[in-house]
Amino acid sequence: MHGVAAVHTLAHEAAHAHDHEVESRNLPGVYGSYIPDYKEGRLFLLAHKCWTEYIASNLSSRWGTNDYCKSYFDMLCTMLSTARERGNAALDRYKEHRDILRVESEVIDAYALLLDRGPYLVGHIHGLGKSILEMAPEFFKLVNETSWFNPVSNGTKLISEPCMRATANGAVSRSLSR
Repeated sequence: MHGVAAVHTLAHEAAHAHDHEVESRNLPGVYGSYIPDYKEGRLFLLAHKCWTEYIASNLSSRWGTNDYCKSYFDMLCTMLSTARERGNAALDRYKEHRDILRVESEVIDAYALLLDRGPYLVGHIHGLGKSILEMAPEFFKLVNETSWFNPVSNGTKLISEPCMRATANGAVSRSLSR
């Protein structure tokens, strides 16, 4: 089992190298560029991280272990179930310590890590040609029942199977053909 996990990790990291090459060729000057607006820079970094993990997980999915999805959706369900409470607690603590960098780190830990880790699962599942509902029904249900997350998931089509599959398959087939 450890050998399979090692091969999967190597395939995932090779997929990152492939994606970096495709990105550098198709978006010259964007990779590593400075974004002066703090909010735009943070959002770009988060979106970029989501994409890179999605595509690396998608491309490396066939080398994954049988329990890969289970380990991710258990973690993601816990993160989603506690994110709002943890984020609000961080904001409450800010009123006491007034340390903006600390509260930013705590809020990112509560929310952005959920958005950062989700693409591992979604990319892996889509790479297998499966649906989230089919492979991670508990996660699918929780995302769709979590009212504060619903605008995020619907707005970005995170859980919308047809849109995500069409986007991923088009991007993957285009990047592999180069």
